[in-house]
Amino acid sequence: MATYLITLELTKGMDYMPLHNTLVSWHAQKLTSTTWLLESAVVELAQPLLDELRKWVKDGDRILVSQSQLVVGWNTVGRLPVN
Repeated sequence: MATYLITLELTKGMDYMPLHNTLVSWHAQKLTSTTWLLESAVVELAQPLLDELRKWVKDGDRILVSQSQLVVGWNTVGRLPVN
């Protein structure tokens, strides 16, 4: 299982809905207004994700796809694994 964090820095005035709908169709979870979390059994998915997301952006936009084998969360109770 691999976890992918997708960060989007988009220019103003862009129609965000096609990109949003693509991420939702992949079952990605929206963490913040610019960050999504995607968990997949496919380990080598970062570059294909980036290639697909490029279809929805224009010049001046930035996309970062980072892959992690382990993601942990932190709260006031302490360190907890994120499932």
